[in-house]
Amino acid sequence: MAQARTRALPAEYWPRRTHWAAHVPAAACGVTLLGRLVEWSGRGGLLVDESGAVRVRCLGTAGAGRSVAAGDIVAARGAVQAGALEAVAIDRLVPGRPALAADSDWAAFAERGGVRARNLRVRAQVLAAVREFFAARGFLEVETPIFSIGTGHEAHIEFFRTEFRTGRRRLRGVLIPSPEHHMKRLLGAGFERLYQMGRCFRNGERSVVHNPEFTLLEWYRAFATYAEVMQDVEDLVRAVAGRVRGASVLVRGGRSIDVGPAWPRVTVESAFRQHAGVDLRQCRDAAALCRAAAAAGCRSVRPDDTFEDAFHKLLVERVEPALAPLGAWFLQDYPVELGALARRKPGDPRWAERAEAYVGGVELANGFGELNDVAEQRRRFRAEAAKRRAAGRSPMPADRAFLRMLAAGMPPAAGMALGVDRLVMLCVGATTLDDVLAFPLGRAAADGGGATL
Repeated sequence: MAQARTRALPAEYWPRRTHWAAHVPAAACGVTLLGRLVEWSGRGGLLVDESGAVRVRCLGTAGAGRSVAAGDIVAARGAVQAGALEAVAIDRLVPGRPALAADSDWAAFAERGGVRARNLRVRAQVLAAVREFFAARGFLEVETPIFSIGTGHEAHIEFFRTEFRTGRRRLRGVLIPSPEHHMKRLLGAGFERLYQMGRCFRNGERSVVHNPEFTLLEWYRAFATYAEVMQDVEDLVRAVAGRVRGASVLVRGGRSIDVGPAWPRVTVESAFRQHAGVDLRQCRDAAALCRAAAAAGCRSVRPDDTFEDAFHKLLVERVEPALAPLGAWFLQDYPVELGALARRKPGDPRWAERAEAYVGGVELANGFGELNDVAEQRRRFRAEAAKRRAAGRSPMPADRAFLRMLAAGMPPAAGMALGVDRLVMLCVGATTLDDVLAFPLGRAAADGGGATL
C-alpha cells in the first residue's frame, strides 16, 4: 500500500535516485524518482525531473495521496510497470504549490513545451564549441574587468553608469559595452592570440535581437589582417553549427541558411550605390548624405540627421534587406567616420578597415583592422566626445592607460566581436533573443523587480 507523507530524509537517501530518462527496465524494483508533481489527483499524477516526465500511480486507500499536491517536490519510490511508476511511498521534500502559478519561473521554463529550457542546453553546447574552436587554434582565454572608468567612447552608445566607493573616495565608471580596450592592452603587453566570452552592457537597447545585458565573444590576433579574422568568423560559425546541429546550417525566420560555402564580401560603397542609390564617395558630411538620401527617395532621413543616423537608416531600410538573400555575408570597408577604433585602409583613407558579418539578416559580428596610431586615436576620441556632447550625452573620461599602451606600441592586429546570444538564436531557430536567455529583461515585472520584501 503506497503511503504519501512528508518527512526529513537521511543524507544517504540522495545517491539512490534515478533519472526517469535512465530507461529503468519494466518491473524494476527499488526505483527512486525525485522531482516535481505537476499534476496530482490524490491517487496519481505526473512527476517531472530534469530528464522528463513519468506517470505515478499511488495504489493505496482513498486517502493515501492526500498529503501531497500539485507543485510539491517529492521522492517517489516503487517499481516500474508499463511505463509508469507504481509507488510504494511518496514523500514530500518541499511544499511547492505556488511553483505552478502563471508568473513563476517553473511556468516560464515549461511554457511552449519547455522551449527555453531546451535552448539553455543548446546554449551550453555553443559555449563549449566556441572554447574548443579557439583552444584548437592556440588562443588564450582571458577575463578582463566589466567595471571600467574609461572604456567605450563611441558616440552612439548609452552606458550603465555606476561607481566604486571606499570611505570618502568615489570612482565613477561604467559597466563595459565591450572588453576592447583591456584586450588591446593585453596585445600591447605581448599576448598575440586571445579571446574571451563575457557579459557586456548597453543601455537603451531592447528589441528581438537586443538585451541590455548580453554575452559578447571577442578575439584578437597580433600580426593579422581584418580579412583573417573575417575568415575566423566563417570557420567558427561552421564549427559551432556542425557541433550543435550536425550540419553547417543555421535558421532564421524559418529559413535554413547554409553557412558552409564561402561568404560573399561586399563593400559598403558598392552596396549603397547599388541598393540605396547613394554614392558615398560624394557624401563626406551629414548634409551631403541627407540630400543624397532624399534624392534617392528615403523619406525617413531628415535634413538635420547626423551622418551616422542617416547612414544607418539607409543601411537598415535599403541595404540589409537587399543583401538578405545572400544568407551569410560580410559588409566591409565603412566610411572612416564610422570606425572610431579601426585603422584607415592603406591607399584610400576615406574608408576604415571595418567588417560586419550577417547571417539571415541578423548582424552577428563586427570587427576591425585595429588602429594603433596613438595620435590618430586621440583625434578620434576627441571627435567622438564632440558627437556625444552634440547629442546631449556626456563623454567618457580619456582612457589614459589605453593611450599609454598605444604610445608604447601595439603590434599590427585585427579583432572581432561576435554576439553569442544571437549565435545561439540562429542555432535553435528562435525568432527573439528572449528565447535563448535564462532571464531576459522583459521578465522584470514578473520577477517582482522593485517590490518591497
